[in-house]
Amino acid sequence: MFQRLQKPPFTNQTNHSDQLLRLAMQGEVADENPDQTSSEYQWAIAQKPDDRVLHYNYGLFLFGYDRDAAAAQLKMAQPWDGFPVFAPDGTPIQ
Repeated sequence: MFQRLQKPPFTNQTNHSDQLLRLAMQGEVADENPDQTSSEYQWAIAQKPDDRVLHYNYGLFLFGYDRDAAAAQLKMAQPWDGFPVFAPDGTPIQ
């Protein structure tokens, strides 16, 4: 995306430098503490245990750390109509 913004027609936009700066700032890795993030997801899920979006996002977050826990969260995110849910690597969640 960053490379695309450095080519026309984007370079002719008046806010071109602002766009590049904003994108560069978003690309920096924050000092994320996975334990803190996990605790925040667990707290949010405790408040709304039926929130499928929370379970889905938490499953995506967990995927890099604990695939079994991620699969459990993704399974809880499956919609009522049986629409399939997939892990980030493409594995279907049953």
